[in-house]
Amino acid sequence: CAVRPDNTTVCMGKNNSGQLGDNTTTDCGYPSSSQATACATPIFDDNTAQGNIKRVDTGDLFTLWLDNNGKLYSAGDCLNGKLGYTCSADQLTAKTIMTGVKDMDVQRDISCALKTDDTLWCWGNNDSYEIHSDNTSVVTDPMQIASNVDSFDVGGSFIAVLYDNNTFHCTDNWYCLLYTSPSPRDGL
Repeated sequence: CAVRPDNTTVCMGKNNSGQLGDNTTTDCGYPSSSQATACATPIFDDNTAQGNIKRVDTGDLFTLWLDNNGKLYSAGDCLNGKLGYTCSADQLTAKTIMTGVKDMDVQRDISCALKTDDTLWCWGNNDSYEIHSDNTSVVTDPMQIASNVDSFDVGGSFIAVLYDNNTFHCTDNWYCLLYTSPSPRDGL
């Protein structure tokens, strides 16, 4: 998926779990020549979203969209808490999951959102304690994991957080040491 200069969004690719958000499970945009075509237009539960999208990010069979009003939407695979709410079936259109969001990041099946009050909320697969140390393999609904956050990044099996006092925390120190050597990525 991509955000166009006019703040609309389009998607292409596999859509077996509805991750393109266009209310279908039909794949689209596979190239018949050397160039693919974006062909899926996501449908949002808020009709002011299309034309107001700030950012889009994709994970493993799901997509998150953030609009300029701080609303966060998800569509796709219902498994492992990926969508940020309790669900029983794949979500084929983009559903609002949070408000007051200024940034977000996705990696495989973990997502985090930084809210305007500088709190960090995360959800998804927690089988290696990526999100928190409780003995839970799935965090279905967004869970606040930090406050006073300046920036963050979601890695394959960790979450890295830089606090507003310049201290750094990582949910898996071994992976974070590898990740930040020799210099941090994405500003962390």
